[in-house]
Parts: sequence; structure tokens; C-alpha cells
Amino acid sequence: SAERFRWLTPQGEWRTGFDVPKNAVQWERQPFYLRAVTKKGTLLEGEVTCISVNTRYHSRRVKFVASGEIREVYDILIIEIDGTRFFVH
Repeated sequence: SAERFRWLTPQGEWRTGFDVPKNAVQWERQPFYLRAVTKKGTLLEGEVTCISVNTRYHSRRVKFVASGEIREVYDILIIEIDGTRFFVH
């Protein structure tokens, strides 16, 4: 999954995972490396943070860490996330 979080437990320990527990004191989104293609065929790659997911259209809004640019990325056009390659047919 692309939605990775980091949270502070009530015991004062930082944990990283995909689902933030309800008793988390504080949480933040973790950046990840993304390589994807736009509908026009342009290659997008870099460190991004997932802002939101639209399950109806199978897309997600991501924010590039370096530039602050926000883009819509369609799941079927994702090539790689953190070194894991995706082949969708």
C-alpha cells in the first residue's frame, strides 16, 4: 500500500505501518518513492506523500516532497513504489 503512516503510541514509542490505531497520540504520513506514467505518457518519479485515495476511480492524490506539486495518479499507471515494481495488464 502507498499510504504509510508513522504514529506515537501512548507508551511514547514511534511506530510505522499502514493502519493508524485509534489510540495513537500523534500521527503523520510517511513519504515513499513513486514512479508512474501520466495519461499523456509523461514519466513521474520522486518522493511523494499520499494525500487521499479515490477508490471509485482507482486513483490517489500525491504531493511531491521536493517541489510541493500535487498530482492525481491512477493506480493502473503506477510502475513502482519503493522498489516494488507493478505490472498491470
